[in-house]
Amino acid sequence: MDFALLWQHCVTDIPDTNILSVCLDRTPPDSLEFKALIPELRKRKLIFQTSIAMRYRLEKLGLYPLISDSEYQFNYSFLSQALAKIECYDYLLNPDAFIAPFGVISVHPYAPDPMFLRPNSGCKVFPGQVVKKSDLPSLHLLYKLSLDELCVASPVIDIQDETRCFVMPYSDNPLLACTRYFHKDTPLDARGEISPHDIKPFLAKLKDYPCWPDAMVIDFCRLRVSGAIKIIEMNSIHTSGLYEAKGMITELITRLE
Repeated sequence: MDFALLWQHCVTDIPDTNILSVCLDRTPPDSLEFKALIPELRKRKLIFQTSIAMRYRLEKLGLYPLISDSEYQFNYSFLSQALAKIECYDYLLNPDAFIAPFGVISVHPYAPDPMFLRPNSGCKVFPGQVVKKSDLPSLHLLYKLSLDELCVASPVIDIQDETRCFVMPYSDNPLLACTRYFHKDTPLDARGEISPHDIKPFLAKLKDYPCWPDAMVIDFCRLRVSGAIKIIEMNSIHTSGLYEAKGMITELITRLE
């Protein structure tokens, strides 16, 4: 059975691969051209590089990625207990974070101001960001958040060298690819990359937890003050941007063949 890649520009540039590739920005799922491809796609091993919303659309058409995962596996609560289980809780960027409904964050006695706020859910109902308590009403309106949406609130920490790693946790060589990533307001001196050697001890412990997906994305960073390496979050390999890791898809296919 051959592979096929379904992708969008919001996640990757033109893929560096020789398998069947369909750009869903040019050939959307509701187009006649895409509908004609569905029988062939259902015969192939599918790799997604799409937004979360697009993934849901494809799954409604009976198209599923080869590597199965669930948004539950990328909840903060799932991540924190999994790291504790493999004795890596100290890798968590915010070990003193707490989970509470969005509607009580503004009055919660433990909520710092400002704070880093993210949803507990892995489906990203809003992007994690630094906010003040006075910003919360605007956030509520912008993302139409339910007041009972569980959120993770934590102190703001100065970080650098954000690095995205694509991993297969149960492989003898877990690391597929690494890439630095940064935001427009990231200072130039903070746009470095963490060496694979520095995260090798952590990656070796992943296999000790039995409930990871077969492949996933881990975002690491380095603390500016201490230099310690921490985990920001974990995400689906199907809906995470590649940035500069252009060879990841080819390496993934090689491992899966």
